[in-house]
Amino acid sequence: MLIPLLTVFLVASVIWLAIGVKGRKETALLALNVCWWPGAFISAYFVWLTWQERAYSENWAAIGFLFCSVPYILTTGAMVSIELFCIRKWIGGKTRPIKWTAAGLLVFLLSQMIIGIISA
Repeated sequence: MLIPLLTVFLVASVIWLAIGVKGRKETALLALNVCWWPGAFISAYFVWLTWQERAYSENWAAIGFLFCSVPYILTTGAMVSIELFCIRKWIGGKTRPIKWTAAGLLVFLLSQMIIGIISA
């Protein structure tokens, strides 16, 4: 069930990212960043569960981290990095919020990955 869901997410995000970067559509990129944030919070929930269960020998919460959080963190982190790389020289009114939301999302995802690896 996760593979089709991840595939749809990945295809939609890549198309949206390509349209936003290629067409220099700042509103589309900002909306894409806003759409990535709820997934990051869902991913953070699985990381939090893994952190809470880290003391037990049978850490079943690590399965949620490995199969839900890690794929989301890796795919979204790669797309955010590509977005930041492509828009690094843009100058404009909405470019600054795009860079801040993308950089914040990337830091949030990296911190989730570090915490998840430590606790798994």
